[in-house]
Amino acid sequence: MNLGGIPIDTKLLLESYHLSQVTLLPIPSGMMNKNFRVQAGDQTYVLKSFATHLYPLADIHHVCAVQERVRQAGVPVPELIRNREGEWITQTEDGFCTLSRFVAGQPYKRPHVPAPAAYAMGQTLGKLQRVMADIDLPATPYQLPDAGQALERFKLCLNEAEKHRANPVDDFAYRFYRERIATLEALSTVPSLANQRQQWQHGDYQETNLIFSASNQVVAIIDFDHLRFRPRLYEMMRCFRYVFYEKGVLLPEAWEFYRGYLDGQTGLTEAEVADAMPMFDYYQTASDWPFSIRYLQPDKFDPRWEAFFHSEGDWWERNSHLIQERMVRLLQEHRGIHN
Repeated sequence: MNLGGIPIDTKLLLESYHLSQVTLLPIPSGMMNKNFRVQAGDQTYVLKSFATHLYPLADIHHVCAVQERVRQAGVPVPELIRNREGEWITQTEDGFCTLSRFVAGQPYKRPHVPAPAAYAMGQTLGKLQRVMADIDLPATPYQLPDAGQALERFKLCLNEAEKHRANPVDDFAYRFYRERIATLEALSTVPSLANQRQQWQHGDYQETNLIFSASNQVVAIIDFDHLRFRPRLYEMMRCFRYVFYEKGVLLPEAWEFYRGYLDGQTGLTEAEVADAMPMFDYYQTASDWPFSIRYLQPDKFDPRWEAFFHSEGDWWERNSHLIQERMVRLLQEHRGIHN
């Protein structure tokens, strides 16, 4: 059987997991790996087929170990199913797959995340990070991208994009790189990470990787494929910026998300929160995924990533200092209430 370009042999599922009456349906989501809904009798599972050119086996082992540890700590994460050999990972014809229990619920699509769900997102992220702070995997302290290296890469991609400007996607990339180069060249300093607490993180915490109950509680966090060791507030800022910022407007639900995060997280300092915005904004300025893949590694570029090639205006950049001030003020108020 070939689903979505990935050969999936139902016999493999029958033999490796002792399943019966197996049917598979593609799940139309995910920008990296392929996912399938597996119906086996009256049981429902999710099969994840990993893109092996992006995920070495060792990384998949780390993903599974972290997911299971987080689940056992009480965070809502689907249970991984071991195969007949007692392993979480099963080899397929052209790579590796995992099987986990299907969790029923409702997803939300940005920008339609209601306030109660936004609060639950923030609170659950705080709890998840508290658990993941104790994960002991080899890690190199995170450093912000080097401005010089970023500029060199940007100029290479700019030249490639210019060659294909007749294509609207490449025309947008060309204008994107011109703007980023000008912004980077105007920077005089790189933000400090001295006040940031670094730890392992989910890496892709957003509404597309969350399942909600009818009462807007998070009942499942999925797709731990992007594990990253970074400042803990990077994940919060990323979710805040991309889930609750739409067409040049910061949605009011963003502050419900942040309020939930303050209730779920512990030990935040004013200096840590104050430095989070400059850190995040610099990272965004010096980063260009997936644009650079299109021009420097075209064989690895997924056409679905063209969805990221669009403008969101400059409201965020013009108002980031006001967002930063409000985040610090809300932390101060939160500490006053809970002390």
